[in-house]
Amino acid sequence: MVIHNSEDQSAMHEALEQQSYHPNSEVLLADGRRVKIGEFVDGKMAAAPDSVVGGVDCEILPVEDVGVHTVDLESNEIRKTDVDRVSRHEAPEEFVRVEFSNGREVLVTPEHPLFVEDDGGVGTVEARAIDEGAFVPAPRKLPNSTQPVSLDGETQVGKEKDVDLPAELSPKLGEILGFLIAEGHSYAGSSHEIGFSNQDERLLDRMDRLMSSVFGMESSDTTNAAGTITKRWTSTKLYRWFESNVPEVMHTAREKRIPAAVLGASEGVIRRFLVGAFAGDGGVESEAMSFSTASEGLAEDYADALTKIGVASRIHHDTAEDSWKTYVMGDSTEQFVEQVVDPADPRHDDALEERTSLRYYRVTNVETVPNEGEYACEWVYDITVEPTNTFVSQGVVLHNSISVSKAGINATLKSRCSLLGAANPTYGRFDEYEPIGEQIDLAPPLISRFDLIFTVTDQPDEEKDAELAEHILQTNYAGELNTHREETSTSNYSLEEVERVTEDVAPTIDPELLRKYVAYAKRNCYPTMTEEAKDEIQEYYVKLRTRGEAEDAPVPVTARKLEALVRLAEASARVRLSDTVEADDAQRAIDIAQYCLEDIGLDPETGELDADMIETGTSKSQRDRIMNIKSLIETIEEEYDEGAPVDVIVERAEEQGMDASKAEHEIDKLKQKGEVYEPKTDHLRTT
Repeated sequence: MVIHNSEDQSAMHEALEQQSYHPNSEVLLADGRRVKIGEFVDGKMAAAPDSVVGGVDCEILPVEDVGVHTVDLESNEIRKTDVDRVSRHEAPEEFVRVEFSNGREVLVTPEHPLFVEDDGGVGTVEARAIDEGAFVPAPRKLPNSTQPVSLDGETQVGKEKDVDLPAELSPKLGEILGFLIAEGHSYAGSSHEIGFSNQDERLLDRMDRLMSSVFGMESSDTTNAAGTITKRWTSTKLYRWFESNVPEVMHTAREKRIPAAVLGASEGVIRRFLVGAFAGDGGVESEAMSFSTASEGLAEDYADALTKIGVASRIHHDTAEDSWKTYVMGDSTEQFVEQVVDPADPRHDDALEERTSLRYYRVTNVETVPNEGEYACEWVYDITVEPTNTFVSQGVVLHNSISVSKAGINATLKSRCSLLGAANPTYGRFDEYEPIGEQIDLAPPLISRFDLIFTVTDQPDEEKDAELAEHILQTNYAGELNTHREETSTSNYSLEEVERVTEDVAPTIDPELLRKYVAYAKRNCYPTMTEEAKDEIQEYYVKLRTRGEAEDAPVPVTARKLEALVRLAEASARVRLSDTVEADDAQRAIDIAQYCLEDIGLDPETGELDADMIETGTSKSQRDRIMNIKSLIETIEEEYDEGAPVDVIVERAEEQGMDASKAEHEIDKLKQKGEVYEPKTDHLRTT
């Protein structure tokens, strides 16, 4: 992707922002929590307002310790990963709702790209342009936790019954929660109880044994006229424990959800939960096996839990009964029977391991939804995952994208594209003696993310100037001949003469051929690094870093440059259509990176490489000078009632070996930044 004239900083910020989701969109986090993206992002920003970065009609917040499930579409690997940042953007006038054959849906901005099956691979299409019948990728199985889930305990109060309270979420406790989510109830009044009702003696006995084993409690039983037996475990302590650890099972039938602790637990816990839930809410129909529930949220939770054990499902809403069913897909029936219906009889483990990690669901409906009524909102939201730019929600793989809005041009592109920025220098020409960050209106943190930075300078050179003049004149002459021949009826220039001159100025490689070559390389070449290439890059990087080991030396490069070297070496191999990155590729990357560093990363005062020139826009020598100037001002202002006189500050700076003009320059910058002010003309005080 190319962005021109990035002195207009808004264009670059907009280029890096993401298309978004309606605030009511629910996201399954890696720890098992389900959050509405709008409430989640708003809460994060409210908790850290000083860290929120303003963009064009949007706000962005880097986050930590928030995980989601992501899919690397190049390797088909599904894993848990951290969210890099969250954002919110001004909402559009309308949204697009896309429904899938798994019974779930997404509500996104019209330009938001969705992954679709494309000629055996995976491509993208805008939500507003997606067709019914298209197939979208979905994970067959989501990764689970390998760590036990800790639970809160309860202190004994008064004469409460003694109850064994588990410290961790075990498979047995998972099965208890499955029984309760399907056929359980809770009551708080003159007494507090947890209850389970059923007519199947086998299930009632199983629940009795589980509660005795896990909590050390026996039930009291009652039977109604229909023969339904209700088992009650009466204990305020037990009730409080459930309320504290798994409140989702305490709600009424229409509000029940699978506890976040279960969805974030191990595969064994989730499987036993489903065993209990299927015993109560499960059914075997001619069409398929299913879970029945009055809660839409619980139906979606069942689908997510099934994905956690590698079982595909779809959701159906019975409008007559206003209930939901989560059906097991046909190709997952055998695996479901193995793991849930009869978990003691595992089969076909080897075959299951060999199955692809992705499946596909069909788009069943696409409709436009106006931003009004129940869908009215001010903001839309996004979470960004690097480097895959995918996350799993609603049982399918969803996309991050880049939106470009500049000079009347609007386009949406895949977020894994390359970014080329062309920035005009503030004063028309680049000054080799000033940091690059001071010469273009672009934030240093954004500049530092470019692998290569070149300054385009106009240096007089007789030989090169002659070649340039000849090229421009020849190109112009070719155009003149062609125009003269086509527009003048008496032209004596032949077609052969025009073609001869035109051929002389044609590029060495035909542009169309070059585009096809690059497209082929990107699609078909995925080189791996050889040990020789690794050694070349490591040796160069370590050698550079050792220059900064001295106590007062600047840091020459950061790890970001190491990542750039890897990408450049891989690009060199791709250009050669090679499957391996050789030492020559690594050396080519090193040469071009070194050229850039010497062009824009040298401190003009010391001649040393300084990563801060790019990373922060301020070299170490300049930063030291600023600190010295501020220290002088703080000292001198104590000596004068009206503040520190500028001429005295400059004089003392010169005594410390600082050039007077540079001292004055830093003073002006401190005033511009508001770090010092003038209580009186030519007198300064620190803020």
